[in-house]
Amino acid sequence: MLIMKTLTRLALLAALLVFSVPTRAPAQTSIAIGPRAGYEVGDVQTPFVGGDLRIGVGALPVRLNATYDAYLGEGADLYQFAANALYDFEDGGRNRVFTPYAGAGLSVAGYDAEGDDDSVTDTALNLLFGAEFEATARFRPFVQAEFTVFGEQDLYDVGGGLLFTF
Repeated sequence: MLIMKTLTRLALLAALLVFSVPTRAPAQTSIAIGPRAGYEVGDVQTPFVGGDLRIGVGALPVRLNATYDAYLGEGADLYQFAANALYDFEDGGRNRVFTPYAGAGLSVAGYDAEGDDDSVTDTALNLLFGAEFEATARFRPFVQAEFTVFGEQDLYDVGGGLLFTF
């Protein structure tokens, strides 16, 4: 519970800092948020659902990305918070269908087995790649593969979602 409160406070502080950065008209802040879902194909082998937030600040070469995923396996509660930096591979405007990206970041995951009073919280390194598709000006579907390295088990997530842009 303490970790959740700390992460919530850190996320609010990060959002406050991002929104308080003065920008010019050509370097506007972009915000995209939406649901995500997928399947963990590695050690856990279970579906997951979650949320995705992406913040682009015109002066930065990367976008900031925060995610939360809840894994829906039986017998245990597994969740993951992640903070990543995403780099878009732009091609000078030639490809208007999709934009590939790659990223890296850190995760905090919690695991609580049913019938067990002990819960485990661990930190991890994330590596990910994916593509956002140009559906409309406000909606951007995406697909993504993510590899998360923990101490005892690793997560290999394949999924996608729908981003609503502001």
